[in-house]
Formats: sequence, structure tokens, C-alpha cells
Amino acid sequence: MLGDDEATLAAAEPIDGPAMTLCSELADDLSIDLVAGSFAERRAGNQRLSNTCVHFGPDGGTRAVYRKIHMFDAVVNDREYLESAIFEPGNQTVVTELADGTITGLAICFDLRFPEQFAELADAGAEIVCLPSAFTLQTTEADWQTLLDARATVNNLGMVAANQSGLDGAGRPSGGRSALIAADGATIAQAASTGRAVVIGEISTAMRSDAK
Repeated sequence: MLGDDEATLAAAEPIDGPAMTLCSELADDLSIDLVAGSFAERRAGNQRLSNTCVHFGPDGGTRAVYRKIHMFDAVVNDREYLESAIFEPGNQTVVTELADGTITGLAICFDLRFPEQFAELADAGAEIVCLPSAFTLQTTEADWQTLLDARATVNNLGMVAANQSGLDGAGRPSGGRSALIAADGATIAQAASTGRAVVIGEISTAMRSDAK
């Protein structure tokens, strides 16, 4: 759910709500690691929401929860985005371990613009980073690929970056181009800028080990 503030507040759920319960069940049914979200999380005792993604393991269990640190407060093509109006920032970086032992960092959308966060994830042992996003159409066209390549090559990290395309519930466009990026910055697979897509590829963590 991504819309205007009123719609987002109305649709917000706790982690054990219907949306993440469905994702947990999918991970269990398919025996996969699933990084779900991000979604508007309502937390007991907190006035504002969290922008949250969750790692579910192949048994459906919650392995890690990451709450977005950097709020997107900006004006793009005369359209104002003020995430902090209803969301509060998280306060810690998060790494988690996949079933095959791969150490994975979690980040969300605007976090991509902050190199220190990815350096911290790499220092914590991350081999890849999962990045659910809703980059605007304009910033996708201008910066998305450059930022993914930079975070990968500077920190020796594979990037699994899912970006929305089309209009959200408030009529704001996102730019697509979801991608898998190797630790050397090579694009393994990438979606188009518009429409629905499934992106499949293999990121070798051996490349990261060899580069150390």
C-alpha cells in the first residue's frame, strides 16, 4: 500500500497483520527466503508509522525486521514528498542470514543515497543487500543505476534491488528497472522501466570473497 497520508495511515498494519502473515505463509509454503515489503507498519505505543521490511525464512519464521532509517523529504518536479509527516525513522542497520548461510543486509529506497549505511552493512559481514524501493520516475532515470553500481563496487556487495513502476495511490510515478547487481557493479539482470516483471539471476558471493 502506497498512497497519500490519509490512505497510508488507514491501511497500516502491525507485523502480525494480514499482509505480513501472507508473506510468512508464502515463504513457508514455497520453502524460500523472502524479504517482504516495505510496508506501512503500525507499532503499539508509536504515534507515527515505520517503513518496514521483514525477512522470513523458509519455515515462515521472522528472521529479521528492518525499519527505514532515512526519511524521503524532498521536492521532485514540483511535487512534495514528506515521508516524515507520518513515518518515524528507524535507528539501526540490520543484517540477517539466509538459509544457505549468505549474510544479507536490509535497506529501503532512499537509504540508497547514504553510503555510510552500506559501509556499515559490509563491515557487519553482509555479502548482498536487499533493497525494496519506490524511487520516483525522475530519480530512477537520473540516479538509480549509478547509485546501485556505486554501492556494489565501493563496498563489494551484491545488490538485489526491487523498484516499483507506474503510479502509486497518490498518482506519484516510480521508475521500475528492478535489478540484480554483482559485487563488481556488473548488471546480472534488470527489468524494464514500466510494467510488471520478474527478475531472475545468480549473484556469486565467491566474487566478493575473491575481491577481499
